Amino acid sequence: MEPIVTELPRETRVLDAVVSLVDSLLDDFDVVDLLTELTEQCAQLLDVAAAGLLLATPVPPVAADGCHLGEDPRSGVVPAAR
Repeated sequence: MEPIVTELPRETRVLDAVVSLVDSLLDDFDVVDLLTELTEQCAQLLDVAAAGLLLATPVPPVAADGCHLGEDPRSGVVPAAR
């Protein structure tokens, strides 16, 4: 006779994932390990084969005229950050 397997409720699995990630932040943590754990937990919670993480630099907001905010549209030069 096979054992009866009951799946944990989604809320419990999410809470377990959050606790696991918070635990890794309490110690001296490695960013790569943390992000790896995050993507693995997301894949499990979403029931997908794999997950990825995209890191990008922020892009300045663009005004209606197509220029970045704070940019002089005549010169095309963005003023230095203060």
